[in-house]
Amino acid sequence: EWEKQLKTSKPSLRRALWNAYKRPLMLAGIFKFVWSVTVILGAFFFVRSLQFHVQDNPSYNQPYQGWILAVFFFVDAYILGIALQRMSFGCMKVGTSMKAALTNALCRKSFAMASISKEAASDCVSFVGSDLVKVYDGIQDIHYLWTAPIEAGAILIILVILVKEWALPGWGVVFIVMPMQYIGGFWVIKTKKANALNNQERGVIMQDILPAMKLVKYYAWEDFFEKLVKKIRARETSLLHKIAHIKTWMISLVFGTPPMTALVIFGAYAMNVGKLTSDLTFPILSLFNILRFPLVVLPKAMRAASDMLAALERIENFLLMHVPERQGITGQPGIHMHNCEFRHPGTDNFSLKIKEFSCRPGELVAVVGRVGAGKSSLINAVLGNMEQLSGTSSAGGRMSYVPQNPWCQNLSLRDNIVFGEPWNEEHYDGVIHDCALEFDLQILPLGDQCKAGLRGINLSGGQRQRMNLARAAYYNGDVFLLDNALSAVDHHTAHHIFKHLLKDTLRDKAIVLITHQVEFLPQCDKVAIMDNGTMLYYGPWNQKAKELLSTVLPTSHLLAAAGGAEQPRDNKPAAKKEKASSSKPLDMTTTNVAQQMGNSKAKLNPTSSTLGQALWKYFFVFSPFYGLVFIMGFVVFLAVQTSRQISDWWLRQWTSDARLWFKTGTPDSPYENLSPTEAYIITYAIPVIFFVVMMLARGALHHWFSHGAANNQYRRMLHNVLYAPLGFFLQNPVGELLLCFTKEQDIIDENLVDSLHYLGIYGLIMLSTIITVSVTLVYFSAFAGALVFITLFMLVFYLPTASKLKKHRIETAGSLVGLVSETLEGLPVIQAFNKNQFFVD
Repeated sequence: EWEKQLKTSKPSLRRALWNAYKRPLMLAGIFKFVWSVTVILGAFFFVRSLQFHVQDNPSYNQPYQGWILAVFFFVDAYILGIALQRMSFGCMKVGTSMKAALTNALCRKSFAMASISKEAASDCVSFVGSDLVKVYDGIQDIHYLWTAPIEAGAILIILVILVKEWALPGWGVVFIVMPMQYIGGFWVIKTKKANALNNQERGVIMQDILPAMKLVKYYAWEDFFEKLVKKIRARETSLLHKIAHIKTWMISLVFGTPPMTALVIFGAYAMNVGKLTSDLTFPILSLFNILRFPLVVLPKAMRAASDMLAALERIENFLLMHVPERQGITGQPGIHMHNCEFRHPGTDNFSLKIKEFSCRPGELVAVVGRVGAGKSSLINAVLGNMEQLSGTSSAGGRMSYVPQNPWCQNLSLRDNIVFGEPWNEEHYDGVIHDCALEFDLQILPLGDQCKAGLRGINLSGGQRQRMNLARAAYYNGDVFLLDNALSAVDHHTAHHIFKHLLKDTLRDKAIVLITHQVEFLPQCDKVAIMDNGTMLYYGPWNQKAKELLSTVLPTSHLLAAAGGAEQPRDNKPAAKKEKASSSKPLDMTTTNVAQQMGNSKAKLNPTSSTLGQALWKYFFVFSPFYGLVFIMGFVVFLAVQTSRQISDWWLRQWTSDARLWFKTGTPDSPYENLSPTEAYIITYAIPVIFFVVMMLARGALHHWFSHGAANNQYRRMLHNVLYAPLGFFLQNPVGELLLCFTKEQDIIDENLVDSLHYLGIYGLIMLSTIITVSVTLVYFSAFAGALVFITLFMLVFYLPTASKLKKHRIETAGSLVGLVSETLEGLPVIQAFNKNQFFVD
């Protein structure tokens, strides 16, 4: 569908997604509408009819009618549950499929780029790690956007049917609350958009810091980066507090609306019509309880939809971003350029001028020049990553490329070398020998099964470079492009590689070798000398070339260029190993890593704590002060729910006239001077008003505790990770750590806060309902006890399974983010080897 949109004048990602997923999404919407109908039908018709039957209403005085009503009420509840489950499952299925499709589209787009900027790469990683989750969450709540107003309107119409014009005050309350909910949702959306900049900035910095921890440790930058991240986090937390204030009064409005509306309607009805009856109050309260649901989900759905639309807009802009196309590599193996001028796409400050350059099969051409002379740009031009302005050029055959900065995947050395090619053990052993890796595989703890680590952190610079050489040699291309491929190895190893690999194994290949090691120039077939983006000389190594080179490449420059080489080592002849695992384990005690590298059991597991342990640490261990605030908040939670139960209890007293105030005509003290109706109304208003006021205190204490504990935990996590020994990063994938600081922290800052809030609210509602009904119907307590036991029994099996699945999800999500990040970093290598589709798949 996206491919079809790209052919239109105005492509739209939202339109493409709608065309692809409209049928399952509309089916889920139908189930949601069925849920809305059944829940309102059950609350009004069946509840009211059952009540008439219990009260021996003439229309419902037959015994069989009660059974029929009970059966239909059960069927209604069953359909309600099925519809909600199918709606949720349909939305989850669409959301998951949409995430996969967008991930595929992002990878195809980014992996096909001729070059990618640091900002674009960071955005792509952010899309995969964060924005796609927002798309998924938005799909889960999308049907509440249109059904919530319908449900609220239906409930208000039923109120008119029940109490006629006396429902108008209730309408007034609802029509005040609904716009305020929309306004509050708009404020939350606006504040979250402003906070997204802080969130993104913090994520980008962590994405830069974590893969480069070796440099952070080397230069002792821990304190600097800790203060920098804390400064950004402080701005982020300030806006989180603002969002929390808005949410507090929004939730207070949602849960305060039913009792306040009931107070207004019951008071107006009782003062102007007559005594309240249970057949009137009970259905109205049931409807108000249902009204609470759309009022709760509507702001949440608005926020989720806003986040989803903003994420889709950012992804669409990325997918529509102009990408310079790579020049095609076709024709016979070899390279030829004549009177060519190239420039990098999107830049005009540098141009590469080549009068004559060629490299045919069987030729070894060396390219020399000072730093910034344009040597690497020459290879980019050969690979088709530069824009050709003039001249004629051709490059053909399979390309084997070694970049100036060695690129490694966080895989085993063997996987890095084989690079998706068919396995050939004889060829592999020859490559290992030619690239002088035999001795290295002996000293590594797991031989060629040892993990290279993120950015090759587990290997030395020389090992990374020789591994890149081995990858190019195993690929066995027709043209070899070696960008300073011998700069990080010692003198003896460089001569070994030059002799065995370049001059022997690859003698029939076309080889372009960028080098600062002038001792190899006499052994090359031709030499190209470059300076300031211009090729000054191309031809055999002779006296003219020597004199020209001495002017553009002084001795001091050569010495500086050779400073990154490996130190000489004693390379004793190595006997071929039968199994890499028989090697002696590498001692890592200096970095506090007890287990050998590659032992998955030593790996940090971010979900290793049980749910109870994690909550205990979150509430009390990491932040004892906020644990005290949590206890105070829990007391307020109890007070709020208690006042709500008291108001319902008093309403029952009112409708049944349990105080006999209507019968005697005189209320008890202190209401002697009031009518019975006024006394009942005032007494009912006291717990209702207390309930609304305490909800504000409840929300304030909860957000104070939750955001304080989350911020304290983030500070501890940031400090511990920055000051962790380097061995910690050798053992733990940076992708998972990055998820902890981005996506998982976002969940703690927002999702966990809201989930704990609603857990406290609905948990106490459920508990109070069970207690209230059990006091009235003793037999119900046995049923409730059995239901609680069955629920706990199911949780015993559900929670471990869910924890393992979530652990697997976190690991795979971290692996995906890490894969996208390292793939974008090694994009030139992937494109040179024509492995784009391999990485997309």
